[in-house]
Amino acid sequence: MVHLQSAKYHSELVGVTTETIGDVVDSIFVFAIVELVAFGLLIVLIHRNLGINAVYHLAFVLETQTELIQSKLLTWVTMTLAFRVVHFGIDFTFKFAWLAK
Repeated sequence: MVHLQSAKYHSELVGVTTETIGDVVDSIFVFAIVELVAFGLLIVLIHRNLGINAVYHLAFVLETQTELIQSKLLTWVTMTLAFRVVHFGIDFTFKFAWLAK
């Protein structure tokens, strides 16, 4: 995405260049590993405390609620991408110039 013309409009890409993209990807991978470890610990805790297999439970929900999960995921991704683009006017700095007038 760094090479695209629209990269300047994405707030998450501010300061990211071809030289620094490796650091950004590395931090995302570290976060993903932490999430997987936390998920594994949650599975172990659920099995130990409740005696149910959380992976089977997750598979059941994913199989029976596929359409609902896909629609929510698509909505979430669309909203997240829309909020991250500068020209849509979303500003999370909470500095409201119109209040100072």
